[in-house]
Amino acid sequence: MPSSTARGIRSVRTSTSPGAQRSSGLLAAHEDGGVAVTFDAVHQHAEPADGERRLLLAVLEDGIRTALKYAGATRGRARRLYREAVSWLASDARADVCQFARICEALEIDQERLRERVMARVRAVDPAAALAS
Repeated sequence: MPSSTARGIRSVRTSTSPGAQRSSGLLAAHEDGGVAVTFDAVHQHAEPADGERRLLLAVLEDGIRTALKYAGATRGRARRLYREAVSWLASDARADVCQFARICEALEIDQERLRERVMARVRAVDPAAALAS
């Protein structure tokens, strides 16, 4: 049975009899002698939900970086981004998966401690932020 491998994706020529080719991973088998593709080599090292955790961490990091970067802004787009980031950090809402509280919960991070540490750095640049928190 011919087989070829390219970039972690393995294709295997299947026979015409059903169930003749079995392989680990995702297998798209065609009973008409088509090509079956397995993706197990691509995902063999990934932990379950690893991509989702990285995405949530990226959202969290972006919110914190935005608050810190624009803390001294006084007008325009920079000030609007700052206000949105600080409002997001201060919120305890859990309605959306991308809310600060939900992200901290999913990543098992103490949200109160993280919020206090970030806001302390923000207040060092923008004393008016003490009123917002």
